[in-house]
Amino acid sequence: MRGSLRQTASGDDRTLQRMQVWLERASGRELNASFHQGNLACLRGDAEQAVEAWKKDGDRSLATLFVAIASFGQGHVLETSLARNFGGYGYGSGVWYERNGNAPAAIRWYSFSLAYEPSVRTAGKLARLYQAQGDIALAEETWQRLAAVFPMNDPGHWESVAQIAELRQSWAAAAEAYGQAAALADPSAAYSLWLQSGNMWKRAKAYGPSENAFRQAAALEPEKMQAYLQMGNLCRVQKQYEEATAWYQQAQRVAPEHFAPPYYLGLVAWAQQRYGEALADFDQSLMLKPDNANALYYKAMVLKALERHHEAIETLKKAIALRNNPPENWIKLLAKWKEEVS
Repeated sequence: MRGSLRQTASGDDRTLQRMQVWLERASGRELNASFHQGNLACLRGDAEQAVEAWKKDGDRSLATLFVAIASFGQGHVLETSLARNFGGYGYGSGVWYERNGNAPAAIRWYSFSLAYEPSVRTAGKLARLYQAQGDIALAEETWQRLAAVFPMNDPGHWESVAQIAELRQSWAAAAEAYGQAAALADPSAAYSLWLQSGNMWKRAKAYGPSENAFRQAAALEPEKMQAYLQMGNLCRVQKQYEEATAWYQQAQRVAPEHFAPPYYLGLVAWAQQRYGEALADFDQSLMLKPDNANALYYKAMVLKALERHHEAIETLKKAIALRNNPPENWIKLLAKWKEEVS
């Protein structure tokens, strides 16, 4: 039953007529008569009659789902042992509509899912859609509802609190809450939560706590590269280039086929004006991910520093072509370089 949760009359008279004829022929002998009576009422836009008809179908899961959908459209949530199933159905429907560009329908289905199976995953989907529409208040309200559902000894509560703080740009409060969530979560979930805590501390420019959070993540999952990359980034932003290089190299050891470690090594070499090394690093990164526009941009900058002007121009052109909305400074830089060689 894809579509709005507030189902209204479709205006498809032929469908209504066919269904009415079928129901009259069934004369109450069809086991699914009540179910189809509900469908007919729904097509006519009579939600109350639809609910009453579906309820006559007893405990059958499909009929109960339809009751739940219609009831939710009227502002009610059923008490049912099938709540988790309904939450999954609503989430899947939300994903389908979001992928097909129908944000209002996706919001309704994610809201339905959240009502029947509250989860960080669903709240995140719903809140991001509200944010995309510029409605930060509804995004925050989504997380507040979820925080109220989970007890304080559940990581979901603290992750919700962290999301609220992040929406308010209270970076230190968000970092603290992500840390609380990580301390309560199982190791597989704690890894990403420690990373988020570290990133929030970094945004708050609290580099010591940020390092501690990233180290916690690395200790949990030593074969994953992300914590090492984040440690490298933390060192790089403080211009601790030797330490940054060591962390990026560690990331490269655990993920030799990933484009990110050589890209970041290139940034360190670029910052230290070691242009030959930077060029080799960016080339290695581009071998692993040829469409990395940022790597192409910095490669162009290196080529320009090496006075390989025409190569720099062609490389910057490629970087710009890969972006749907290239940065204005890239476009201005390209025009300047073209003027210099003309």
